[in-house]
Order: sequence, then structure tokens, then C-alpha cells
Amino acid sequence: ARPGADLWLLRHDTVYAEVTENGIPIPFIAPKVSEIHAQTAKQRASNLTGPMVSLIDGMPNWVPGGCTCISDPVGVPDIVGAEAKGMGTLEYMGRIKLPSLEYLDVPIELDHWANWFFHIFMDTNSSVPHYAKAPSRLASAYAGTAVYANWDMADPALRDPDVWHRGIPTTPQRVGPSKGQFCLNAKKVGFCNNISQATFPPRGESAEAPPPAGSVGHQSLPFFPGQHALRDLLDAFASRSAPSQPEQLVV
Repeated sequence: ARPGADLWLLRHDTVYAEVTENGIPIPFIAPKVSEIHAQTAKQRASNLTGPMVSLIDGMPNWVPGGCTCISDPVGVPDIVGAEAKGMGTLEYMGRIKLPSLEYLDVPIELDHWANWFFHIFMDTNSSVPHYAKAPSRLASAYAGTAVYANWDMADPALRDPDVWHRGIPTTPQRVGPSKGQFCLNAKKVGFCNNISQATFPPRGESAEAPPPAGSVGHQSLPFFPGQHALRDLLDAFASRSAPSQPEQLVV
């Protein structure tokens, strides 16, 4: 996320050390799962979360499931305060001391901030490179807890040019509901129709200027899981020519 950018992107890769069934390890399996999030400035201004592409490494490209696109549950979080005014929009929950930080096994002191179900823990040690710039620990209802110790504030594409599309299949699926497509559009959302290495991430779109005073704009819907599909339906209905007889739209 960059201040004023018309496209925000986020990628996280998870490698599982082992897979078990009923407590018994399954041999020869070490799955890797990636999720790539994209959200334009126009989508942020309209309270639309944008696409989330989920990838499971190791699955054959021609079967469904290896690549799936759905509406992002929450959009791209402003973790580094690109547009947020510091921590002013979050509630300060207090200072905590952990004798052993998860995964890194080191003692740490953190300031705890929260907004909705998203929790940010800022390091109080001014000697760490990301002090007052980025969190040392994150927690949320969806993603659990994650810790960070090697923040790189530069554009990741400079070091890894393929970071925003790596892993998206290069051959289309041969069977299933998205036959002929590179990625399954699980919820039939418009911006998931044609995901491929050539089309993703999408082009950035700037936020539209607010409508003049007194005009009626495209009112943003409050967030809920089916919002994108409903917005597509409403847009399609609005684009139709006025019918000769009154019609009703039932949602």
C-alpha cells in the first residue's frame, strides 16, 4: 500500500510443515498455499473489497481447486499507514510484555491497538528498523496471529518481478465449472471472470470524485459476503433500457 496509489496489493504464502489426520502425520505432503489480494482506489471508495486469488501449490493445473478467485473478505488492510492518520482510527488497548514471541521465541514489549477484529501490535523498542513504521505482530479473527521481524519497505516487485502473479496456472482447466479458464470463479463475481498471469493483477482505478451536492450517486452498500454479486446484479439491471411495462427486481 502506497499513499495515493490507485491499486493496493497484498500477498502471503504459507508453507505447512506437516499434515495430519486424526493426529497421524501424512507422509510426503508439505503443501504450500498462497493468497493474492488486489483492491483499487475506486473499490476502496465504494466499499468493495476486490478479488482474492487463492493458490494451492502442487495441484495439477487442469483440475479445479488449484486456483480460486472470490471476493476478498475484508480488502487490503492499510498495515503500514499509507492513508490512515497514524493509529488515530484504532483503539489503544494497552501495553503488553510477552516472555516469548510466537515463532521467534524472544521476549518483546508491544503496544496493542485494535479496530474491528483486526489487532496491531507495535514494537516499543526504538532500535528495531521498523519502529513506528510497521507492526511486529498482527492478529485477526480470520487469519490468526502472525509475527514479523524483517520488514522491507521497498516495492517487492523490484526484487521479485513475478510476485503478483506467480503460481497462477499457465494452462486452462479441462474439467469442472470453469473449464477453459485458468482460475475458478467460485462465486461468479465479475472481477473474477478472467484471472490469468496476463490479466492479474488488474489495472488500478482512481477513486471517483464525489457527486455534486444534491445529486444522487451510486450509494455504497454496507459490507456483507454477497455484496459484490448484488452490486453486479444492480448494475446490470440499471444498464438495461427502460421497459415498456413496469418490472420488479426481487433480491
